[in-house]
Amino acid sequence: MDASCLFKTLLATNWALFLWDQYITWRQYTVHRDAENRPAEVKELIGDEDYKKARDYKIDNHLFGFAHSWFNQALLTAQLIGGYYPFLWYSTAHLPFHVAFFLSINSIIRNNH
Repeated sequence: MDASCLFKTLLATNWALFLWDQYITWRQYTVHRDAENRPAEVKELIGDEDYKKARDYKIDNHLFGFAHSWFNQALLTAQLIGGYYPFLWYSTAHLPFHVAFFLSINSIIRNNH
């Protein structure tokens, strides 16, 4: 198997796992979106106002999660296809402790988006 085929296979697997995760998350979102009334089991435990606040928070959390996940997936795909990792690897090759610099720069960039 050549490198190009392996790369495409890994990228496709990454996207398949991402889409599966989005599907599962979407199903959970629809459960929260459609549950407008408190379930009978919790009527004694939580009031209407608290339930509405918790439901609204969960829906907002899901919507933010969707946007965040899609942005991260698009960024990762652009980095992989654009050759960011080989560029970073070869641009730090002349430095002492080359691997440490590569990992440090990469973790800084990955944590700041």
